[in-house]
Amino acid sequence: SCDKCEKGKYGEFGATSCAPCDGDGQYADELGLAACKTAQSGYKPSSNRQSVEMCELGTASFGAQDNCTPCNGVGEYADELGLSACKSSPARKKPTSNRQGIENCSPGRYSVGGKTECDECEVGKFSNEGAVGCS
Repeated sequence: SCDKCEKGKYGEFGATSCAPCDGDGQYADELGLAACKTAQSGYKPSSNRQSVEMCELGTASFGAQDNCTPCNGVGEYADELGLSACKSSPARKKPTSNRQGIENCSPGRYSVGGKTECDECEVGKFSNEGAVGCS
């Protein structure tokens, strides 16, 4: 009699042994799979490759990847679990330092959006909190 491949492994038809699901983004969450499954966008395989986990806050994945990518590009953040792509900070805001949300620009600073840090107002110009410009 044949044994089914355990979770985290697969066996092609007629194979005499099971192979690990160790390709990019691969996992096996059922017994007896003939092929590995691939993590969808917003997910990554668990460390034992027997299931998938949602991307954490501050990260995202477009799928078929072993890890979720930190949202550390210019103006990027992720304030939800399981995002397929990082978000870009809107006008008047900047990402929080942990990249898990956004916050208003402080008084004397402004942002037109898509920035990691709010710009300082020119000398002699001012802004309130959460400004898109200075006057």
